[in-house]
Amino acid sequence: RYRPVRANTAGRLPSRVLGLELHVQGDELRFRDPVTGKDLRTHGEEKARADEAEGGRAAEKRRADEEKARADAAERELARLKAARS
Repeated sequence: RYRPVRANTAGRLPSRVLGLELHVQGDELRFRDPVTGKDLRTHGEEKARADEAEGGRAAEKRRADEEKARADAAERELARLKAARS
């Protein structure tokens, strides 16, 4: 059954069921954690964060692959020099 909810002193609508506060920011309905005072991420914000993290992982993998290729090349050069000395 619908029960009206009154805004708190900050103008947010508390939800006992969710344990969150709802408020409008721009043209979006946002959820805020009243304990931390921080807004929960929207779907778009979470996707952007995940995409950024994925990009960072991809860059780190490229760096690791490049470092391995340099190490392999150095090992081959060392082996070639040792063979030339024999």
